[in-house]
Amino acid sequence: MESQRKIAENVLPGFAAKTNLVFTNRVGGFMSRNHVLRRDLRRILNRAAVILAAQRLGVDPDETARLNGPNLPTSTPVEAGYQIVLPDGRQAQLEEQDLLTGVTLHTFRHTHASMLIARKVDIKTISKRLGHERITITYDLYGHLLPGMDEEAADYMDEFMASI
Repeated sequence: MESQRKIAENVLPGFAAKTNLVFTNRVGGFMSRNHVLRRDLRRILNRAAVILAAQRLGVDPDETARLNGPNLPTSTPVEAGYQIVLPDGRQAQLEEQDLLTGVTLHTFRHTHASMLIARKVDIKTISKRLGHERITITYDLYGHLLPGMDEEAADYMDEFMASI
């Protein structure tokens, strides 16, 4: 935590040091849950829609996102029909398939846990990272993602027994 605080002091000189905050809003104050949910997540999802549209249209997603980024609304979701500018100057519209609906901050939490399981991180470590009080909570939520692990354990034991 101390190293994060020092980084924050260098990035936001004066602000982080005065408030003793590690993570701050744009002007160095407290982060509001509403700002994160409404502005920041909305901005991310709107940019993702532009990137998906660019991929669908076969143009460079990075260039398209950079071009449209400053003009995207941050407090309201973009909708099908929203006009975007392509790198060559043409205009295109977002389609339903480009929009990410139903995504919340909790979606990223589940994605994080799922990715750790896919990388074979042990369930106890995942449970700790998620802040679950009991490992059974984690297992109940994510146990369905572990089916191949039993076969791997059996293969490991077969290899071990064959070596002795």
